Amino acid sequence: MNRVCEKCGRIPDRADMRFCPYCGSALPLPASPEEGKKVGAELPEEAKKLLRKAEEAKSIPEKEKILLKAREAFPDCFPVEWELLFIGEKKKKGQQPGTFDYSVIKSYLLRVFQKPGLFTRERAEQDKKELFEGGQLTRCLAMSGEPEARMDMYLYRLCREYIEVFLEEDRTLTGGLLGFRIEKNHEKLISGEAAQIIRNIRADRELAAERREMLEESFLKAYTDHFAGKTENLDEKLAEV
Repeated sequence: MNRVCEKCGRIPDRADMRFCPYCGSALPLPASPEEGKKVGAELPEEAKKLLRKAEEAKSIPEKEKILLKAREAFPDCFPVEWELLFIGEKKKKGQQPGTFDYSVIKSYLLRVFQKPGLFTRERAEQDKKELFEGGQLTRCLAMSGEPEARMDMYLYRLCREYIEVFLEEDRTLTGGLLGFRIEKNHEKLISGEAAQIIRNIRADRELAAERREMLEESFLKAYTDHFAGKTENLDEKLAEV
């Protein structure tokens, strides 16, 4: 079975790598040299090339096109299916030119916990179901042989991406002037929104308690890793009554 990065949930394309090429974290070592050789042999070279090409894609539609090509060439290839899991909805027909539908980014599913008032009840339920029961997720968990660990990796990667894309890059939170950021302490700036997300997860009785706990744990872990353990402001806000 391919080793997977415990931090970002991605799968390196070489068995001899000691650190994740995507986030730099140390990778778990194979149980034995023989296992390491086996892992390296599981992924055909052409599949590796397509995965690298998908990683370098300039847009989500381009990335999806490459991954679908890889799926066609290598049916039931877990690393390919895993990367397809992180592709969001297709761009809706009839969308106005010049507008961007953020739902093409898979982690946008977490938006319902940051801004629940933006969603109809029907759409909120749909997004939560996709988050925990989506068809591609179900497929990947069944293929993995370790569904619980994979679920943790999946939620962690979504949370990490959401923090990086929708919190860190939100200029209404982090500020900026003429493209330059003024405040250096980003943890302080986004801690309020992060705390609200966590509170909304805790308060969501439409989610089973187990799912609330899983999602909260994943978000907190992703937030802590993103800020290298410096979460004083979030800790203070969560401690407020």
